[in-house]
Amino acid sequence: MSVTRRIKVVFAMLALATLVGTASTLSSRFREATALASHAVISNMQPEPSSLTLPLAPAGRSKILQALTKYDSAKPVRASDHFHRWCFDSLKGSYSLNSQLQRDVDQLLIQSGFRRTFPGSSPLFFRSNYGWEVRQRTVQNAREHREYEHHVDQFLATCAQIGAPLNLPIETDFGRVSIGELLEASRRSFDNSQELCWTLVAYCSYLPDEPEWENRFGERCSYESIVKEILSLPLDSGSCGGTHKQFALAYILGSPAAKQLNEDLLRQCEGYLARSSKILEGSQSPNGSWSPRWAKSVANISDTQDGLPIRGIDLVRITGHQLEWIGIAPGACRPPIACTSRAIGFLAEGLNRADVGTIQKEYCAYSHAACVLQRTMSPIQNPQMSKESAQAVDNRVQGDFSLFLTTREGSRDEAQIP
Repeated sequence: MSVTRRIKVVFAMLALATLVGTASTLSSRFREATALASHAVISNMQPEPSSLTLPLAPAGRSKILQALTKYDSAKPVRASDHFHRWCFDSLKGSYSLNSQLQRDVDQLLIQSGFRRTFPGSSPLFFRSNYGWEVRQRTVQNAREHREYEHHVDQFLATCAQIGAPLNLPIETDFGRVSIGELLEASRRSFDNSQELCWTLVAYCSYLPDEPEWENRFGERCSYESIVKEILSLPLDSGSCGGTHKQFALAYILGSPAAKQLNEDLLRQCEGYLARSSKILEGSQSPNGSWSPRWAKSVANISDTQDGLPIRGIDLVRITGHQLEWIGIAPGACRPPIACTSRAIGFLAEGLNRADVGTIQKEYCAYSHAACVLQRTMSPIQNPQMSKESAQAVDNRVQGDFSLFLTTREGSRDEAQIP
């Protein structure tokens, strides 16, 4: 080989090495940039409270797995049961990553699926004089076997918790609408005297940076006013032993919307949860459960406020709800681990003893128990922080809340009967 050719080969090899090195460097920098960008999304969120974790013995794990298998075999019957099931299924992956959860949600949001699941029921979503709404529980709806949500904004709060995006379409008799349109109508019709817990969860998840708005009555509303109203209520007032209040407060404390509350209000929220935990220590029954009268600080209360005996299912319902808010609360606001350990053991035992028919009849209670047990087996972080937020999903498609303001307002002639 001539000297000239050798020189050319050497230069070619040097050039190739340089290109490979450059490509490797660029690839490394790209991975670093991607990681930094991903971290930037996460770092914008509030610090996450640690999950509810327990060192489980093999026998304990086996019992919990049996309980979860039994719950999994019981299928939801009512629309609200499906909402509870969505929360359980989302523990295996948020909406954008969970094809099974997407199919389950479509079962209610697509007309053909809803009619097949609930033949004879009026649509779950309807157009009122004030926009699109979700049918709610009334005596008439229960008597006529219409499907409905059990609490104001229960559907929206559930969608927020599972990570469903605002632009998710819903089929109706009047065409497609979106979760965003339901949210906008909810904000417009908001009244501070309504049930507030599900509303706060939905609003602070989807609109963490829009803490103030004006409703259709011309009133100024805010997350601060909602939180203050919740804080003014007795610890155990409301459905399910009042535990939805503690869940809503723990939820907003762990969400990006927490920055919208002043320091004093944040301390009040933490104090409310800490007081609840302190009382739970003294009111826990020997079997690890809590009753609907948990805030009375007496572990052996055997009657409800109405003088009726407390049923076993009541203990499952209240205990499951308690552990759910404890699992997302700041560490300093929780009862001791020994206390929660006994409660988890009670839920595993209760779910194992129930047959499928009983689980379907009392789906709400057993769903909360199953969610607690699932998190214990596969610890995750605060549910609204552990997975991609619904807001982040919308941001990827350049979504903006103004896009979802309904242009199909229901007129008096077109409004449907709720």
